[in-house]
Amino acid sequence: MKLVRIKSTVEDNTGFFSNEFKTPIKIEPNSKISLVNAVMNLDSKVIDVNNTNNTFSFQRKNAGQVSQVNIAVGKYSVQGFINLLKREMNKVIVVENTISFLWTPNVLTNGILKLNFARGNLQACDFPNANLVGCTKPTTKQIQSTSGGTDFFAFAISDNTFNPGCGIYRGEITASCENVIIGLMREKPTGITDYDHSIYDFGLIYKKNGDYETVVDGVYYTSSKNCLTTDLISIHLSEGKIKFLKNTTVIDEVDYDFNAPPLRIACSLSGANALLQNLQYHPNLDNKTFLGNNNPIVIRDYDEEVISNGLEAPPQTNLTLSLPEATKPLLGFEHTPEKTQLTIGSFIGDIPLEDSSTPLSVAIELPNLGVIESYDGYSRERRQIVGIIPQLNQSGSELVYEAPYPLPVNINNQFPISLSRIECRLLNSQNNEEINLEGEGCSLLFAIHN
Repeated sequence: MKLVRIKSTVEDNTGFFSNEFKTPIKIEPNSKISLVNAVMNLDSKVIDVNNTNNTFSFQRKNAGQVSQVNIAVGKYSVQGFINLLKREMNKVIVVENTISFLWTPNVLTNGILKLNFARGNLQACDFPNANLVGCTKPTTKQIQSTSGGTDFFAFAISDNTFNPGCGIYRGEITASCENVIIGLMREKPTGITDYDHSIYDFGLIYKKNGDYETVVDGVYYTSSKNCLTTDLISIHLSEGKIKFLKNTTVIDEVDYDFNAPPLRIACSLSGANALLQNLQYHPNLDNKTFLGNNNPIVIRDYDEEVISNGLEAPPQTNLTLSLPEATKPLLGFEHTPEKTQLTIGSFIGDIPLEDSSTPLSVAIELPNLGVIESYDGYSRERRQIVGIIPQLNQSGSELVYEAPYPLPVNINNQFPISLSRIECRLLNSQNNEEINLEGEGCSLLFAIHN
């Protein structure tokens, strides 16, 4: 018995490759061959974005700003492509007239792309009583501290999250305010008594008779913008950045990760009876249900309207999706999407995106080895199949198969074979198409029996 290992190289990125041997392998007459094990690194990057199909645009109202989307050239898995679309489509949105917006692309069970969208109005900040520490809500848009001192003993946080496409969180300073933080954070803090800048992912700090400070990842940075008791302070997510504003002046801005978990709105106050008023924000439009001051807004589906109880729905303005001819196939559209006037809706493709799923089974052929009489019911032909991997176990990015009982197949060679080159084809058993490999994607071990 001889063991023969064959291996693909970096250049062998399809399911066909060959190996050459410096010393030919002698195969005796009437030998058999069996597959012992296989390790495969299958290429899941099946959506090919190039410099001819990587741009499209959308416009959110007649004569409104045209937002240009640019997708980085490369090959992507379906999920990687969806994550990329989500980031690139949302990061070009500008907050217009205090209307929030969100794209949430997804793939339906039939593989077709669905580009969901939603618009939203500013709502009163929904800090539930259970989330108030050292403060009260005199009205729906106000937070007032009840504790004194210079530390941030007063704190409020929402249960709902901030809209992750574009949106605004804002509040108005009053003369009673000493130190104030409005900010965004992912988790409710526990086990602390001083709700200072260190707990915020992003924040804007007002300091009476001082200068504004911005917070990124719990670290504060001093600005040169002075604080006034009549300021409207706000945090905007717009054009792919978190922006900190005093009235309409941008103090600072940082990049935002659109695939990160959503953020909650929060605020901290120091000093007794400090009043922060006109608190408003854009709730996350991807939530199926969120509450605004005990008035539920329920989004049943992206193809239905907002069901609003006591809250004004955002306006229905035109939304146009413009796809160049070269980009339509990439996104699965055969037609030009029609302009829509929905508040919440979607653009749905016509044909499935390419499927990056792992084949259920893989057939292994050795085309130039003897006359192997295997038969394939799919093609109804004799094939040079030496083994079928019926089920693939995935370990990280590798697919591993260990034959429990290697099954010898006749090579049917009446005479000795001097084998200096061996060819291999890896086929999806469901459609007989060659599978794609990534990097040095395959290693196969065979046993040759005399």
